[in-house]
Amino acid sequence: MKHNTPLSRRERQVPPGEILVSKTDLHGVITFANSVFAEVSGYALDELVGQSHNLVRHPDTPPQLFAELWETLKKGMPWRGVLKNRTKSGDYYWVDCFVMPIMDGGHIVGYQSVRRRAAAEDIAAAEKLYQALPAGTAAACAAGFRLDRLLSIRGGITLGIVYVALILTVGALLGMGIMREAEAELRAMYQNKVQAGDALARIKFLMADNRAQVLLALMHDPANPLSGSHDHPLSQHTEALNRSRGEIEQLWSTFRKREIGPVTAPLADRYWAARLRYVEEGLAPALQELDSGKFREANQLVGTRVNRLYDQANALADQLMQALLNEAEAGYAQELARHALIQRVMLAGMVIALLILAVSGLLFFRGIMVPLEQGIANLDQIVQGDLSCHVDICGGGEIGRFNRALAMTQAQLQIMNEETANGVTQVCTECNLLNSTVRRISDGIDVAHERIYQVVDRLTESTEAMARLSKQTEVVSLFAERSVTMAQTAGKEFSTLLMRLLEVADAVLHFREQLESVESQLAGYLAVPHTDNPPSPLALEKAVDAASEIRKVIASLSSLGVTFEKEKPWEMVQCSAQRVVEELGGEMAAMARELATETRIQSFSSEDAQLEMGKIALFLVETREAMHALWNASSNLSDLAASLENSSARFKMDGRST
Repeated sequence: MKHNTPLSRRERQVPPGEILVSKTDLHGVITFANSVFAEVSGYALDELVGQSHNLVRHPDTPPQLFAELWETLKKGMPWRGVLKNRTKSGDYYWVDCFVMPIMDGGHIVGYQSVRRRAAAEDIAAAEKLYQALPAGTAAACAAGFRLDRLLSIRGGITLGIVYVALILTVGALLGMGIMREAEAELRAMYQNKVQAGDALARIKFLMADNRAQVLLALMHDPANPLSGSHDHPLSQHTEALNRSRGEIEQLWSTFRKREIGPVTAPLADRYWAARLRYVEEGLAPALQELDSGKFREANQLVGTRVNRLYDQANALADQLMQALLNEAEAGYAQELARHALIQRVMLAGMVIALLILAVSGLLFFRGIMVPLEQGIANLDQIVQGDLSCHVDICGGGEIGRFNRALAMTQAQLQIMNEETANGVTQVCTECNLLNSTVRRISDGIDVAHERIYQVVDRLTESTEAMARLSKQTEVVSLFAERSVTMAQTAGKEFSTLLMRLLEVADAVLHFREQLESVESQLAGYLAVPHTDNPPSPLALEKAVDAASEIRKVIASLSSLGVTFEKEKPWEMVQCSAQRVVEELGGEMAAMARELATETRIQSFSSEDAQLEMGKIALFLVETREAMHALWNASSNLSDLAASLENSSARFKMDGRST
């Protein structure tokens, strides 16, 4: 990692309410930085742009933070953290940094960062994190378990549905199992207790019937006066005894196959032993005596053995039936207790499941709905122009994506607001410069316009003077041509000619002075640089040609004046008026023709120059109107910039107006 030096222990505070904005390319090279970033870091803007952003990296900042930053950005997600940066002089400053990728068509084309003043508690937490990171602590988002970082809304609802379905399924399965078990218990109780009791009651009934059959058999004793009343033989009773004996043995065999308790089993054995004694020691000997026709002996056996053994067996049967009843009641009570326990367990399980569902639902709503409500509140603040809210970007699922998108939107608005503010400032500066330039150009155009009109007035006067001079030279030319034929009258008209010559000389002198004035003004106009609003090249060319032609006329007039002064034609009159008049007439005619030609040419040149000067003046007027329109546009642009500045001031950073 790059170690920037020098370093100092002085801290520089980031101004509250200000944000540091920078943009980089994919390699971290700065492509844009705002003035606040330059001011806080101590670098000039041209020193930041084109340099790697690690120019402001402080060696105290662990490299794990930057590794996490780049890993997060390459995934297309924003990153937030508290960083310690270094200034150009070696001082340090803390910033709450939010970095996000710049996307274009789904591809990352660069990165932009928004940094603001970090809170004191965030700085303290960052210092602890900086100390813990070299020891291996993960540089993730704020530590601690949060459900919204693990579950999405869809996943939470799905998990809740699965959990409820699982509870219902487990409850149904447990209920069905308990019902099947209760059914099995009831079946076992019915088979082992009810059917066993019925079998035992049937045995008891058959034993009583056996004794009754023996007594009925005794009624067949011939000594009994009623024996003749029986319409059936004795064998009917003995056969009934044998059938009952077989049924009893079958019933007992079935009874012994039932599950009976440990108390009932010995009692059943005792009963069966008593029953066997009853049969073997009582019924069997009695039947033998009856079959032998010994009714008295049989009656004696009934009285001495059968009844006694029957009572013993019957008493044990009653005890056995009571024991079965007691076992049934005990089993019933046990089943009731077990069912009550199962009901309590199921109720407790239901309560626990509902508690788990309630707690999970509460955690879900606290982990999902609370961040969602906070995100909505942050969105409301952003809509109202407050960009100072802190958006948590560490959540998972839909809430995490929503908060990250909201944080990126907030940062984008901050960057746009900062760029708008910088653009407004630049527009205001440029408008002021433009207004100053327009004012100077307008003032120069007004001066040039005034000078052009002065030149046009002088050219007009010169044109008129040249026209008068041309007419006068034409008159002189005509007069000179006629002077030869008028030689006879030269003496009379010599004074008139002399006066005309003097007028011509005065007109030439006056015209030369006017031409010199015009030539001086043209030279002054051409000598002044016109950088703000230069005239057209055609106008300059015409003005230069007019000045050149004027200088030629001035030279001709000067030559004519020198000729007048040098030759002094009026002195020749004394020698020969005729000759002087003829020579002077010819010379004057030639000079008059030449002067008339030159004045006519100069008159045309002056008219052309006057026309071009008029065009230049018109162009200057149009330019002045354009300058006024430009002035109005610049003023409107200044008003628009002020309006944009007011709109930008509506946004708030860190609770303060930007």
